[in-house]
Amino acid sequence: MRLPDAIANWIKAEEPPPDPHRFPPHIYCLTLKEEPWRQEQTGPHFESLGLDYSFFYGFYGPTLGIAPEFACDLSPNGTRTLAHVTQLAHTISYLALLRAVLLRGDETFIVVEDDARFATDFIDRWNLVSRSLEKNCDVAQLSYCHHADKPSIQIDEHLSRCFYPFGCDAIWWTKDAAELAIRSVRPICEPCDIAFIRRLYPFCRHAIVTPNMCSDLTSNGTWTSSIGLESKPISSNA
Repeated sequence: MRLPDAIANWIKAEEPPPDPHRFPPHIYCLTLKEEPWRQEQTGPHFESLGLDYSFFYGFYGPTLGIAPEFACDLSPNGTRTLAHVTQLAHTISYLALLRAVLLRGDETFIVVEDDARFATDFIDRWNLVSRSLEKNCDVAQLSYCHHADKPSIQIDEHLSRCFYPFGCDAIWWTKDAAELAIRSVRPICEPCDIAFIRRLYPFCRHAIVTPNMCSDLTSNGTWTSSIGLESKPISSNA
């Protein structure tokens, strides 16, 4: 995947290389330059928890100039379902972020979406969870949802395994898992979380942190979804 000049410049701007002993790992927040209100509301949240973070500007779906070609799913009668252009832009943006972070040299890191909100005890929980992650995982979702008919299997007191765990709100990555994602998620034809479920998680040590370590402002209705309509905050006090 070739990186646009804007992303290459972002890597240079983020020098020097990250501290491998940073605790918790650096947080990369995927956001949109076209919607600055997202950064205005999310930055203070990270700062209030004392977290080390950077914004990464992804591709804006409505102006990216791409169109879905491959079906991301089939209905029972065989009708093709195509992903929304905003979903494709999100998947492309996520993979570009992973590539950029690897070029910076991070061994482990956290990627969050800009509507993610960590619990106030995030640092305390990270102290408890981090050793389990390093021992058992290549990649782990810090927030997820799943169907009731697909129960999770407990690994230890902090981690579980689950079939079809939806969501990309907050994911902890190792270098190996990020490299595998870049190689395996192609063609880009489906929402990012579905792509990871189908083409990444079965081929590495994947886990979910239980209970969730964060929530998101879109699922709880505070922010409107950007799929199919202009994304706007419902409340400026979110």
